[in-house]
Parts: sequence; structure tokens; C-alpha cells
Amino acid sequence: MKKQKGNFWFGLTLVLIAIIDFYQAIKLPSFEVSGIRLPGPAFFPVILGIVFFIGGVYEIICSFMSGNTFKINLGWFKSWENRNIIFFFFLH
Repeated sequence: MKKQKGNFWFGLTLVLIAIIDFYQAIKLPSFEVSGIRLPGPAFFPVILGIVFFIGGVYEIICSFMSGNTFKINLGWFKSWENRNIIFFFFLH
């Protein structure tokens, strides 16, 4: 079986998105009908936050196990096409 390579930064980003998602889901109103509490508008964001959190923690653990913890691949920035994309992105 192939050894999995985790990406620490991707996992950290997923965990941060999950935390922001949970924070935003808390602000959504609850849904009650005849005194019975039902899944309301916060249901899907909470489920999505749980999935992102679990995926992020998994990626972080895989990155520590593979020894690929804090490596950043900067080879992507050597191409002029990719530099133009980044320049265009920050221009707006």
C-alpha cells in the first residue's frame, strides 16, 4: 500500500474554515414548530464544518507521519503563467 502524504497547510486551512463555519452557524436562528426543535438553517453548515474539521485533522496527522510537515513547494511560482495568475488575483 502506498504511504499517504499529508499536506500540513491544506489541513490547517480546512480546520480554520471549519472554525469559521461553526462560528457562523451559531449565529443562525433555531427552528421550532409547536415546541419541537427541528433541524434548521444551521444543520448543513454544522455538518459541513464537522467534515472539514475531520478532514483537516486527518491531513495534519498524515503530514506529521510522512515527515512532510512544513515544506512549501515554491516550484509553482517559477512559471510566468502562474506568476501572471497571482498578479491578476492581487490586482483586483
